[in-house]
Amino acid sequence: MKKARGFTLLEMAIVVAIIVVTALIMTPIFGKYLTALARNHAEQARIDNQRIADSMLAVAQNEGNGILPAPYAGPGNPNAIANPADNSAIGIAFRQALSESGLIPTAINDDGTSAKNARVYQRVTGLTQSMPLYFRSGPLVSMTYDYGVIYATRCPESDSSCRGSGRPGASPSLTAANRQSWAVVQPDLAPVFVSTLPVQKSMLATTTRRVDRVRDALLSYYRGKQLSAAATDTTNWFPGSGYGGANPASHQGCRDGWYELDSTNVLPLIGLSQGEFGRTSWGGRIEYCRDYDPAASKGANAPPHAAAIRFRSDVSQGAAPDAAVLGNNVILTL
Repeated sequence: MKKARGFTLLEMAIVVAIIVVTALIMTPIFGKYLTALARNHAEQARIDNQRIADSMLAVAQNEGNGILPAPYAGPGNPNAIANPADNSAIGIAFRQALSESGLIPTAINDDGTSAKNARVYQRVTGLTQSMPLYFRSGPLVSMTYDYGVIYATRCPESDSSCRGSGRPGASPSLTAANRQSWAVVQPDLAPVFVSTLPVQKSMLATTTRRVDRVRDALLSYYRGKQLSAAATDTTNWFPGSGYGGANPASHQGCRDGWYELDSTNVLPLIGLSQGEFGRTSWGGRIEYCRDYDPAASKGANAPPHAAAIRFRSDVSQGAAPDAAVLGNNVILTL
């Protein structure tokens, strides 16, 4: 039988040389591939996080009175995105917004991969911002808003070792003090910040339009009645009846009672809806005085006639005007 011949030293050297050359050629290509893969993963995470942030803002605008949904304390993650079993109005609206955003349903609380790397949502509530009612002019109002961040982690759902703070990932807690400088800590990635302050400003703009519409309608009603009256007629033509005899010193300048516009007949009389124009965007009641005399300088319903509208100055609380503290209200005269 013929004896089998092995590799010669030269042949082995050639094979090793080929392997080395191939490795030298492929290493940068493979490195670029891994880099591109990581970049694509980060970009997809950023897109998904932005879709979640947009969904949160939609809920804050349409259902949440300018408030972000609360983080979901899900299994292994006290700062997950959404509770799939939340059947409250906000919970249902949030899930609907997420489904309409194009986000894959299995990629909400994690990245949707087989590793199920956790997605984290942190929120700060109770932040306040004061500004003029008409943004550049007018009395000051204050708004309360939320601020949050959504980011991806490299912390799999099944790995408890990367939850040192109880929250997946390496990034710190988001607070009111550090929100301007907060940043993710690697390997966490793709942070998207979300604030309801623009939502609150939009709701304020809607409220100012409502209030101006009411003021214009009241003035039009008054002037229409005045034009049809005799030149010497000094009747107070601002609409309303059933109140009277109030002390302006103890009624924030009103000699008449403050009318609750969402329930009295004043708005229907001037052609406006109680449901739309009787309250602010946050649900706070708007009230009206038909005989406004803050200086108590004239008698009841004596000329020159003035009226006023009032509502709570901390508008986003959705509260009724404060009958005890004048400084807690915005009063607009007409």
